[in-house]
Amino acid sequence: MTRLRKLALELAAILGLATATPAMADAGPGRCTGSFVNPLALAACAADCVASTAKLPIDEMFWCAGCQGSMYPMNGNVSASIGHVQASRLVLSRFAYKLHRELVSWGTMGSKGLCGKYLMPVMRKQQYRFQATNPSPATSGRYACLAQRQLRP
Repeated sequence: MTRLRKLALELAAILGLATATPAMADAGPGRCTGSFVNPLALAACAADCVASTAKLPIDEMFWCAGCQGSMYPMNGNVSASIGHVQASRLVLSRFAYKLHRELVSWGTMGSKGLCGKYLMPVMRKQQYRFQATNPSPATSGRYACLAQRQLRP
């Protein structure tokens, strides 16, 4: 069963890459051209969604952001989203991806990362885990606002 699963994932990656080129936002805001945003490449992202939900994302499908959507376009525009949490996770994934493409963020995982950081122009999605946090107030009650004002310079 694992051989069949691996073959299906490789086939999805090959089909997505066969028609894929980087997306460009030259058509204007909200309109994206390029093959990473074509229906076949986006359908291949379903395999990455299943893999990232089950265990770890598929690094070979670099144009997918798990269940969030596509890494392209990298201009900060999210054309369709389920909600603000999903959109913010997608923008965060795209930003990390863009930092790797610009060689600002480096690789720090695996056997290469044991002795130091290394160039990683194509981000390995397994290096990151994005999780929302819910902060809790340190003070409560009648004087909560007063205590916060006193702590500020």
